[in-house]
Amino acid sequence: MLNGSLYADDLCHGADNVESAFNLSSDANGLCEENSFEKDNVESVGLVWNMEEDMLRVDVRSLLESFKFLENTKRSVLSTAAMVFDPVGFLSPFVVRIKRLMQEIWEGIRLGFEVTGRFRVKVEKWCAEIEV
Repeated sequence: MLNGSLYADDLCHGADNVESAFNLSSDANGLCEENSFEKDNVESVGLVWNMEEDMLRVDVRSLLESFKFLENTKRSVLSTAAMVFDPVGFLSPFVVRIKRLMQEIWEGIRLGFEVTGRFRVKVEKWCAEIEV
């Protein structure tokens, strides 16, 4: 299992049925325990899984921090939007909105110019939704 299913430090493996998936999970947990691997929070492809609460979350603190310190330009909005890593698609409804907004901004503002007016309001609203 480990030889073909590890990517960096992420285990990406599936099963054909619930019983096999449960066995796979048990085996992986056993390996973690044998090797003193802390598994309260497991991170996989950009998502953090809190195993105790059985909850997936995305850590966006770095995204929010970077946006606070960037200039208010088209370039900075593009940079912030590019920081969202969501290969599984959990954030698709959220990511699509910033991509659509980038299309609007791209047509209306030159690259180094300040983002103002309705564009700025939309960007700030998008960033506020991240915190929710």
